Amino acid sequence: MRSNLYSFAFALLLLLVNGCSVMTESECRMADWHTVGFEDGTQGYLSSRIGAYRKDCSDYGVVPDLQAYQAGYQLGLQHYCTVSRGYAVGEQGKQYQGVCPALSEKRFLSGYQRGYNVYQARQRWYAIKQRLSTLRQDLSSLRTELRSKERELIDEGNHAQKRSELVDSMSRLRSRAFHIRSELFRLQSDERWAKEEYEIIRLRNSR
Repeated sequence: MRSNLYSFAFALLLLLVNGCSVMTESECRMADWHTVGFEDGTQGYLSSRIGAYRKDCSDYGVVPDLQAYQAGYQLGLQHYCTVSRGYAVGEQGKQYQGVCPALSEKRFLSGYQRGYNVYQARQRWYAIKQRLSTLRQDLSSLRTELRSKERELIDEGNHAQKRSELVDSMSRLRSRAFHIRSELFRLQSDERWAKEEYEIIRLRNSR
């Protein structure tokens, strides 16, 4: 798990360094680097984020105060690396970037894992709900199409071949509708179970 988290952190760092500016000229000139570091620490960002600030601010002749930034960053980590914050980060499905010191990381990860379990259960429930919504829309479209073909079928102006084609088409539509209704019936049960599982995990893990 940690290797995946560090890979994510490295990718994010590359995005910061190579992507759009993170600080404007006025922000560079007016920055309180202790506060900037504190805010980054409380958000769980990598301390190497200051490299992006240094790159941006060099365009305006401003050099970040690394010592002040690091002091603020370490203070911010004290607010970030807690059980409750770990739970909140995990429950939102956010990635942990391995920033907590060893002494506090265990506490953070215990909260993070509980929160992430809640997030995963909620995602499973939402995925089923989304599938149900899609199937209901598909079934509604099929019914509309069937009614249209039924009206065509009773049109006396249609020749025998056309009527045969309509009958075959309606048969296929009814078959598809049958399979959709069967899946809807199954998923409605799955959705109830997934919702109940989510509620149980949420109540258990939020204590």
